[in-house]
Amino acid sequence: MQIKMSLDGIPSDRDKRRSIINSATGLLVHEIGHVVASAKQGFPSDLIIIPKDISAHEGMSYIDGKFKKIMEVNPSRHKSCLAGGFMAEHKIFFEPALHRSLSDILRMAKIDKKSIVCNADVKSYVEGFIDSQSDFFGIKDTINIKSIYRKIANFIRGNDKPIEGFYIIPMRIWFDNIHDKTDEDAIEALSRSNDENRWHDFVRQIKNKN
Repeated sequence: MQIKMSLDGIPSDRDKRRSIINSATGLLVHEIGHVVASAKQGFPSDLIIIPKDISAHEGMSYIDGKFKKIMEVNPSRHKSCLAGGFMAEHKIFFEPALHRSLSDILRMAKIDKKSIVCNADVKSYVEGFIDSQSDFFGIKDTINIKSIYRKIANFIRGNDKPIEGFYIIPMRIWFDNIHDKTDEDAIEALSRSNDENRWHDFVRQIKNKN
């Protein structure tokens, strides 16, 4: 898996930047964006799922069912959670990967009762959302995204045994006290969590959904 160890030094060249956006690096930023945006809305995420082969499966972030029910009856908060992925890409890479967020964008548009029938509609909707949400992710949020990213990237780089092709990252390991935990603390905890047999049934459910 091709993955950057940190989000520093993102190239200014658009083609090089898009290559990173479309890699596992971009996918991980996207999922972390969902986690951080959901946390800002009061909905803690349980897991991030990153496939070893990003061409075969999508990444995912999971919110506990009881929080998901609350989220879904609060349209504004729900939209913020859905937007977290492409807003993180925009914050880190200066542009979102619209193909990765298409299902989120369609759900957001449905909440807004707006029709999206072509790629131009998707682009217009996202640009309008970005323009209206300049403070969506602040400085602290960006620091959190980069810090979480670095820990997970280091874990993935050092772990050659994903569970049936998926890296399962329990977010509560460090999220609440992110600045109090070292990379080594987080990586050790992640390694322990990925040894647990309980994840295998969960992975099979993910594969069935894909």
